Amino acid sequence: MEETEHNPAAPASPPPPPPKPVNPLLSRIQMPGETFALPSGGVFYTHGELDDSVVNAEVRVHPMTAIDEITIKTPDMLFSGDAVRDIFSRCIPQIKNVDKLLAKDVDFLLICLRKVSYGDDMQLEHQHVCENAKMHLYDVDVGEFIRKTKKIDPTSVSRTFTIKMPNDQVVRLQPISFKQFISVMQISGNEDIQDPTKLRDIMVDSLASVIVSVDEVGDKQMIREWLAQVKPQYLRLINDHIDKTLEWGPEFTTTIKCKDCGEEVEIMAPLNPLAFFT
Repeated sequence: MEETEHNPAAPASPPPPPPKPVNPLLSRIQMPGETFALPSGGVFYTHGELDDSVVNAEVRVHPMTAIDEITIKTPDMLFSGDAVRDIFSRCIPQIKNVDKLLAKDVDFLLICLRKVSYGDDMQLEHQHVCENAKMHLYDVDVGEFIRKTKKIDPTSVSRTFTIKMPNDQVVRLQPISFKQFISVMQISGNEDIQDPTKLRDIMVDSLASVIVSVDEVGDKQMIREWLAQVKPQYLRLINDHIDKTLEWGPEFTTTIKCKDCGEEVEIMAPLNPLAFFT
């Protein structure tokens, strides 16, 4: 007679944890945010810089929290770029790679973040050059900076960001990224660098960072070697062309009326978060 195999009962699975209770305190402080179109139009983003849900380079910007405000005013985190990375991950989650975002798009998004977090009103300190002028606070409209932002014309990108050199080599450029910008700021803040060789390497690295290709060659090391060997006039030509490619993005100027003499004066708002996010 065949024995019947005995299978002991499997131990019962533990019950699932109870659902986390909804915090009623949060329902009245959550803000939906606003949607803004990046001034670059997203034309340089082809490596996952933006979430797949982004259409027409329009991203949703949510207000900062009190903790975010502390983060963005921490000097060490600002200097390293970590403050912007940290806050964008929460307030602009459709940005997937802040480091590869163009620096001018980051500038623009900081204005948008300021607007949705604090509103349109902002006060700037200014002292005119008129006789007996005093330091005054002036009310300005943050929305004006957004409205005056210049966008890249997608139909002229190829022409604007391409240089034909005197020897007929073709150099293709791209705007500086946030990560590259942070690196430049860190280097420029290092007053200890005096070695001419290091200064030359810094200049070459800085130029190589905005060159996509030379004659369709995109290898960065080869581009650095090329930059180290070309004539000085070639470097001047590249630098002059780079300056022309900067004519887009936000403008931080506004017009006020001097409280001492009544003259209309154009002033610039500081983008430094230590001053801008107050």
